[in-house]
Amino acid sequence: MRRISRPHIRRQSCARESGPGFLGDDSFRKREVQGFRRGRKTQGGAVCPARRVRQGGRANTFAIMTGIILAGGTGSRMGGKDKALLLFSGETFLRRKIRLLSAFCESLLVVAAAAAAGAAFENLDVPVIRDEAPGIGPLMGLYTGLKHSETDINFVTTVDSPFISGELAAKLRQQAAGFDVFIPMWTGYPEPLFGVYRKTCLPAIERVLSENRRRIVSFYPHITVGYLPEEEVRRFDPQGLSFINVNTEEEYRSLTENNGPA
Repeated sequence: MRRISRPHIRRQSCARESGPGFLGDDSFRKREVQGFRRGRKTQGGAVCPARRVRQGGRANTFAIMTGIILAGGTGSRMGGKDKALLLFSGETFLRRKIRLLSAFCESLLVVAAAAAAGAAFENLDVPVIRDEAPGIGPLMGLYTGLKHSETDINFVTTVDSPFISGELAAKLRQQAAGFDVFIPMWTGYPEPLFGVYRKTCLPAIERVLSENRRRIVSFYPHITVGYLPEEEVRRFDPQGLSFINVNTEEEYRSLTENNGPA
């Protein structure tokens, strides 16, 4: 995921983003986002080798998809604040993500930290599952979510990324047939926390966890992974807003100051 590295998002006069294409607030306007660090490289400092993306695979359009929201972070870089409770455009990050995902996922579940408690996870009308083990990070959240999901196909994202391109998510779902994981490429890097994951990933995740490997992509060599090329991604999300996440108070201020009041 991209992270805001300085509090500057330059306003750009464009049409509003609304409707089925880009899922967000009616008040949200396109902005040219600047100052974001490029996503981290994968294993060994290099991008994990991409297997050839199958372009002609026939997707099972009738398969039910579960939206899995990873909300188990500690908020250590946010001064200990629970990011699920941060406000943006009049709603908490978590409730916003539930609303956006419900537009294209038939069921939802939230994965919270093992010790998480409080208002963020009350009265949500969706299941809240606790991490199988604490302190491991997103890989454990992914494992927990897939283990408890009742569907084979799942769309995985994080609570601290406030925007979703519904058309991009639909494209990933459409092209995911034949792959255990199908994710987008952005600025030359894979985006593993915005994509389609199947329950068939579970044995591979268990394997790397047993080896104390915690990188979100550490199990990729043991499964079949497909990547949506960046030129395709830009058709649906030209600015890569779906890959922005908020980790620090400075990033949160940048988000709210440039995209409307919290």
